[in-house]
Amino acid sequence: VPELADNRFLAGGVAAIYTSGTSTACATWSPMGAATRYRLDGGVTVPAGKTLTLSPGVEVQTGDSWGNGYDLIVSGTVLGTGATFTGATEIRVQSTGRLDLSGSTVGGHWVEYQAASGGEVRYTAFNAALKINSGSGVSVKDSDFSAGSVEASGNTAASLDLTRNYWGAVDPAQIENKITHKPDNPVNTRPLVLFDPWLPVAPAESLLYVIECVPRGPVNALQDHVDVTFNREVDLATFTPEDVLLRKGDQRYVPTGISRVSGTTYRVQLAGLLPAGTYTLEIGPQIADVAGNLLNQDFDGAAA
Repeated sequence: VPELADNRFLAGGVAAIYTSGTSTACATWSPMGAATRYRLDGGVTVPAGKTLTLSPGVEVQTGDSWGNGYDLIVSGTVLGTGATFTGATEIRVQSTGRLDLSGSTVGGHWVEYQAASGGEVRYTAFNAALKINSGSGVSVKDSDFSAGSVEASGNTAASLDLTRNYWGAVDPAQIENKITHKPDNPVNTRPLVLFDPWLPVAPAESLLYVIECVPRGPVNALQDHVDVTFNREVDLATFTPEDVLLRKGDQRYVPTGISRVSGTTYRVQLAGLLPAGTYTLEIGPQIADVAGNLLNQDFDGAAA
């Protein structure tokens, strides 16, 4: 809200800023003294080409009535870090729209990503339903659905990747109960939601772990490297050949170097080609992310 920037509201308790209508410019909602709550007084629209940034500590509150239309319509971009959505939240991310959430909490009714929408959701707790169309490009990882649910829609031949999230359960049947997708009645009328592997504990931004190693399983073709993907970027100074043990029976294969391939994927280069067979790969435990958090593959809070 540019007109209110650089002000502090000192009323007791939580003060609220009421907002409505369509954004005409990019904006940032930030806490201003006691005014940490932005109350959506009717529908708010972020149009294409405009960006709304939600700063840490901001509460976005909607009315308590059900079904009066979407409170927040996103055709542009909404970036939320450390934000909280309360009340009867109903958010629609439309075609061309993007909603990114990190370290946030979503309460209320639902967040809906329509076809051709996008976004990246990380370390976010859902106390509401997440509705995803198979044509959406949203990526949801390391998030908490222990008090939330998921509803899939779109192409019945498609699948939605919701692996690496926490569901508040380790029993697949209990996780299935939180998801409405292809196996549910009427059967085969929705996309399939993939949720395995899931996180055994609630995600935290301090949690560093390995997602995947390639090749995976027995090596059938000559290979001179192994690619390791973490859930986030690691400090290469802490990931050295000494942190990698690759062996086949009693034979050990020594890495000659480690480099970043792209994103959070790193290549362990070997001195020669691996013959076909089954191998054991051990990594860590003193590998750290760029914030200094150590590898915690068994999710127990200790380096492992």
